[in-house]
Amino acid sequence: FGSGYRPVCAVSQADRERLRRGGVSNYLERVSGDPIFDSGRWEIANRDLWEEGKQRARRAVEGDGISGRSGVQRTGIEALAWYVSFHDDQCQWGIYVPLSSLALMDELYLSKLRIGRDRRLHLAWSALLLHEQMHFAVDYACAWLELILRAPIRREFTARFKGSSPPASFAPSEAYLEIEEAAANAHMLRRLARRESRQVMRTIEGFVERQPPGYKEGLRATSDASFAEATAETLRSYFALWAIEHRLDFGNPKTDWLRLLPLDDESASSECPVYVIDDLDKIGVAAGSLRLIQCISGIVETAEFEKQFRRQNADVQSDWSRKKEEIKIRLPSPPRFEKLRDWKPPTWSLRLRAGHRVHLQPPDSVTTVWRAVAIGNHKEMGHG
Repeated sequence: FGSGYRPVCAVSQADRERLRRGGVSNYLERVSGDPIFDSGRWEIANRDLWEEGKQRARRAVEGDGISGRSGVQRTGIEALAWYVSFHDDQCQWGIYVPLSSLALMDELYLSKLRIGRDRRLHLAWSALLLHEQMHFAVDYACAWLELILRAPIRREFTARFKGSSPPASFAPSEAYLEIEEAAANAHMLRRLARRESRQVMRTIEGFVERQPPGYKEGLRATSDASFAEATAETLRSYFALWAIEHRLDFGNPKTDWLRLLPLDDESASSECPVYVIDDLDKIGVAAGSLRLIQCISGIVETAEFEKQFRRQNADVQSDWSRKKEEIKIRLPSPPRFEKLRDWKPPTWSLRLRAGHRVHLQPPDSVTTVWRAVAIGNHKEMGHG
């Protein structure tokens, strides 16, 4: 049942119908790797919807929750993104991140940071994804123990949790496993702290502090010892019944529970599908205002580009030919591929060998493919 034990649905019934009618490619996109964000055409098309969306998202994230027709409530960070377990849905399992959530998280919790919107959107993406990856890791650990013990560990825990007599560690009104949400937010904070500035981390910590009980306790579980204990308590919650059944010592303090989680195993983590839901229209944001760029499958070389290309030496020409094929699959991370600040029209720089670059312009309302507009060394290209 998704993360913790909230009843959760990856996509609402109405959205499922929309997917079937309109085609998945127009609404739901699978994401691999670390996408690049472009908000160069940001526009609020419906101010009333935008303001309503912000109010609704704030209430949900901070604890009021939102209810669908099935009575499903999402709260905390789960109001913005969620994980669907492969135990429950083997066709549509994975992590789901609506584009609307990235826009709303940026506006509500990140907008005061002195960094550009694209950078803030990437920060929102990272925070949401890291939290949900912890839920996948717990699910993964459950699956291993199920194979070893030949026992339906997660299903049995779900049944007990939903029963009339929930475990003593849960208040009757709880709809999620608090310790798991604390561990998931702690994992997110620990990973972001490795690469983000103290200013950014204070902002993210403020975002966590405003979430409901359980989620906010992640702030106190970021040390190695406290994170290990939060992880152990999460897994013990799932395995307790089977520990008694099989006389297993799951309370042994020497047990390293973190070894059961694929948090540092990129090959295992990459097995979890990640989907982006294109729903910007629901919050009044114009189509194309927020784009995830994963690859560039089509490029047209302008006449000026071809003229400059002929002046390059054979190594640079060969490098561009190779890069064109590589970026059809995946784009390199910044600064090897980055948007140039304040360039009009919007222009991206792709680094080649020996300090050379190619300038690319994304599709606009007229064109349908990217355009290669210039090639040269960093000085010729205006990079100083």
